[in-house]
Amino acid sequence: MSDPARHKRGFTLTELLVAIVVFALIASVIAAVSVSAARSARLSKLESRYLTVSDTVSAALRDILSGAEFIEQRGDNAVFISEKYSPCEASLRSENGVAELLVYSGGEPEIFTPLSKESYGGFSLEDLKVSPTDGGFYCSFTLSCGDYSESTEFSVFSALSPS
Repeated sequence: MSDPARHKRGFTLTELLVAIVVFALIASVIAAVSVSAARSARLSKLESRYLTVSDTVSAALRDILSGAEFIEQRGDNAVFISEKYSPCEASLRSENGVAELLVYSGGEPEIFTPLSKESYGGFSLEDLKVSPTDGGFYCSFTLSCGDYSESTEFSVFSALSPS
């Protein structure tokens, strides 16, 4: 005798459940791969933007410090005279996500921003440190955007440093 359930068209309940489980597994793998690909693309884009912004900030700091002579250390700030930017004493710091040049010409320092906020491309500049070294300055800073953060370090040799 033949089984009457086998002559009907369509899936049995067991076959339907197996098909649903297989499709769910395939969908979860596709979702995991797409999330990973999206995260990788986001990180790649941030790394590329970081390199551009880091180069821009580094160039601005090099420009200021390449013609500077170290005067003294005041707290966390290296004070210098920059032949190109100020005949007065000056220092660099990070404030509100940008680099600031503080010029001391008496009383309160005048504050200049060497780069516009747009130059940072959505990144925030933090922990800018400028220290004197033999023949110039050592600089470091961190650029952050959301949960992405990278640090940069470099040395600037000053044309005014004693040899």
